[in-house]
Amino acid sequence: MQHPSKKKYLKSNEINWLGYEKVDAPNNPRCVTGNNAPATTSYNAISISTDTAPGIIGVATPDSRKLTANPTQSIDIESSFSVGLGVAHQAASGDGEVEIPDSDLDNPREITDYKFFNLSDNATEELDKLIESNSWTAPANTYNLTSAALYADYQQTPYIWQNLPHSASDTITYRYDPDINNLDYFLTAEGSVDASGDQWQLSTAQQLSDTQLSAGLGRTDLADSVTVPQQENANIDGSGTLTAYGNGADGQAGIQRIAYQATESSTTVTHVIYAEANAEQTIPMFDDNGINAVISGADTLSNYDISVMYTSDNTDQRQALAALMAEHTDPGQSDITDLSLDNLPVLFTTYEREQLARQKKIIDHYQISTSNP
Repeated sequence: MQHPSKKKYLKSNEINWLGYEKVDAPNNPRCVTGNNAPATTSYNAISISTDTAPGIIGVATPDSRKLTANPTQSIDIESSFSVGLGVAHQAASGDGEVEIPDSDLDNPREITDYKFFNLSDNATEELDKLIESNSWTAPANTYNLTSAALYADYQQTPYIWQNLPHSASDTITYRYDPDINNLDYFLTAEGSVDASGDQWQLSTAQQLSDTQLSAGLGRTDLADSVTVPQQENANIDGSGTLTAYGNGADGQAGIQRIAYQATESSTTVTHVIYAEANAEQTIPMFDDNGINAVISGADTLSNYDISVMYTSDNTDQRQALAALMAEHTDPGQSDITDLSLDNLPVLFTTYEREQLARQKKIIDHYQISTSNP
């Protein structure tokens, strides 16, 4: 296994930020280390009972989900998790089949009853009726969403609670339980957001307070206190400072990934930096003056990929960094010109990437990204 030719580490807040470069990057073989997926278990004949007559009942785990429109039918599910979330939903538009196909699981349906339970109990699970409710209204401007959902954080594990409509001004009723101490709710969304005419790709999970849940959810619950910065040309000045975006969001907690390519004559340097979120990033230089000359003389960059992940002050930054790195890792990719993926020699396993993607649903964050070309 070959490693990148040079590395530089920056120490901050107990996190080693990594900057590395590849020069005329060869298609190096890479290795995968880490934890493999645990074995899954088949849980059969799970029986769900409610006091009402819901249109849809089902069971959800962090890695699997089954819904049925037949309230007398038992449910079989296979999962590597031992705790499941039993749910009852009102039927949504288009619901007509007894078996809800996987392609239709994301259809927004109002939740009415729930219960967390051990999947191996082999008992009829009687769900608890949800009384408290309000409405979600998808934002009509500023955001162009492609998905939205409520997730529940139960015992530090994310469970899908209810999918939400995402087209402008669409509404749906959601219900929640304000009385259980170890249950937190997160509003998640993906799409894009405008900032003074610029458009950033968006990924967010915002933890919701009881006040927000009782008041109804919408546009203001997505951004919280984040000021989205303006986009501008990515540029490296002669002092080794990379300006990646405007200054609107300086000072907010978070991390960022910047990948760029700089070319001079026949030499191309591919450089990836993970660091604290800042519009102006000091570039770690290397022991090779030729490489440093290519970087310092880059000026305006024509090939870059930027992700900025703002987090709350009490977020575990190491977990946030791992989640950001995992989504830019693909063990099967071989295109070294694709700056959205890291050509790191040590990668996450598929299971670790899936786990981190799930955990990101309950990391309080607001992430924007852009790339060129």
